[in-house]
Amino acid sequence: MKPVDTRKTLWLHRVRLFGFLYLSALLMVVASERIYWYWGGVTVDSILGLTLVYSIPAAAGLWALALTGGRQLHDVVLAGALFAFVVEGVVTPIIYADGPLPLFAAMFVGWHGLVAFLGAWYLVRKWLLGGRVRLLLATSGLTGLAWGAWARAAATAETLDAEEVAALLAEGIDTSVLTPGEFAIYAGLVGAIFMAGHWLVGYLWPQQWVPGRRSTRVVVLVAIGYMSLAVLPIVIWAPLKLAALVGGTVLLMKRTPTSTRPSIIAQLYGLVPLRRVLTLLPLPIAASASYWLVSVAAISENSLSGIYWSIVMTQVAGGALAYVWAARRALRKRIEWKTPTMDVIPSPEPNKRI
Repeated sequence: MKPVDTRKTLWLHRVRLFGFLYLSALLMVVASERIYWYWGGVTVDSILGLTLVYSIPAAAGLWALALTGGRQLHDVVLAGALFAFVVEGVVTPIIYADGPLPLFAAMFVGWHGLVAFLGAWYLVRKWLLGGRVRLLLATSGLTGLAWGAWARAAATAETLDAEEVAALLAEGIDTSVLTPGEFAIYAGLVGAIFMAGHWLVGYLWPQQWVPGRRSTRVVVLVAIGYMSLAVLPIVIWAPLKLAALVGGTVLLMKRTPTSTRPSIIAQLYGLVPLRRVLTLLPLPIAASASYWLVSVAAISENSLSGIYWSIVMTQVAGGALAYVWAARRALRKRIEWKTPTMDVIPSPEPNKRI
């Protein structure tokens, strides 16, 4: 019998795991970046490079989810919050723009955490594996309608500063408002990437994943290194706020005794048939239709600004409420575990000899 090359097997496992993290990051990039604003484009360089950068926060969120053995919905919400904090606190310094306040933190939990991590990565895959065709069709359509309206409103209401415009123009990116036809092409490409990602990631999905000390060190060191280059030169006190946000979230996700329910990673293991992935087609179609309707409806700039800011404030409220709900659920589970259960001995009936 030919001996097994353990080193080769280990390297194949690591390559497979990196592929899983990379494709997971790709799904999150679609929701976090390409649905949020279209000026970044969908060139090969922009998608592959941005996904590589997003692999850092994606690895942080998935690492925490796997390390703590998260099994329930509130665990995914907390892991999504961690993902959001790393995106906007390690990759970029945006989360520090409000000083010690948690407004930007809540907003990005509402977008990165709920839309990208919980929605695009977790719920969509869960429904694809479960064959929830009607739910996927309806959710894809409604999300597409919201995406198209948001994209058209954001293109008018969101202003880019001179540095952002110069940086985008230097990359050959036009910052003007897309026509409905141009947006339809863009939405189609984004939708195709999203569907391909969900189809391919199943081939690399680990059946079980428990991060070891080495992988934990790698995640932490890479995050610290990137933050040292991208954030610290701009916001020197950033580690204080980030430590509070990340540390508090990780403590809430602290492992509790095992249960019979498999971990989130194990729950999502499996292959998705290609025909089932096509249930995501309403996403770009509805987005294109919605964008066209908003464009031809001659809506005033004030109304578009109202749509934009209402969605932004919904992000803030949704992120804050989701985080509080998940934190309460996590604390309740901790209390239930620590509270000893006592067998109740029924009291004897009156006048009955025992």
